[in-house]
Amino acid sequence: SLNSFVTSNYHALLTKAQKRFSSGLQFLASYTWSKSMDISSERGNGDRGGGFEGGDPRDLIGYFRARSGFDIRHRFVVSYVYELPFGNKKAYLNGLPSTANRIIGGWEVSGITQFQTGFPFSVLMSGDQNGDGLAGDRPDLISKPKINPGNPNCYIVDPRNPACGGGTAAFALVPAGDLRYGSAGRNILSGPGFKSWDISLSKNNRFGERFNLQFRAEFFNAFNNVNFGQPNRNFNVTAPQFGTITTASRPREIQFGLKLEF
Repeated sequence: SLNSFVTSNYHALLTKAQKRFSSGLQFLASYTWSKSMDISSERGNGDRGGGFEGGDPRDLIGYFRARSGFDIRHRFVVSYVYELPFGNKKAYLNGLPSTANRIIGGWEVSGITQFQTGFPFSVLMSGDQNGDGLAGDRPDLISKPKINPGNPNCYIVDPRNPACGGGTAAFALVPAGDLRYGSAGRNILSGPGFKSWDISLSKNNRFGERFNLQFRAEFFNAFNNVNFGQPNRNFNVTAPQFGTITTASRPREIQFGLKLEF
């Protein structure tokens, strides 16, 4: 069914800087500062970033309205192509013999670099803690949550997590069977951000006017940055795994290719 009370809004500041190809260089850089709000949404990759967890059906807008599950507050992307200035008709080593030019000339570097902040998520209790017949209730918020962005074993500080070495609890369980809804808001925490450098080094070997043999070496996540997944948000009685991160995106990948263009 369709419900008319489900609303959303999105505000953003977008900037762009572009250099068209000249002197062997072109690039396009963009930055977005944005905020998306709604009362029901999920992450695009299937991981729930929000939506209707268990909650007060009498106050859907007040209890659920928060950052969208796919909200990214800051995102910066730059793509570029740079022809290295070496070889015939270039700034350096112009006039090379044909054999030497086939080795030194014709190289270019290109790539895409991305930086973005993390997706939001809600902290949820296991099962139907408050006895309202709906699973996935939110706990009470008792203090400001503390985040350790560089520690996947203790991303959300909680004294019941043995990897944290103490700390102050930010959440508390709603008493079992107490028919009320926890005070912790939806999507009040953000997961780790993302950064990646995809770089390609290619060599063009032209034969006459029709043919070009291109060699490519491509490096995905070239600097092998560790981009962690979302932390465990399941808050239960002991919560030993609460706030820990056990997933990460792909490590560095390298591939080579050879292409004939005509």
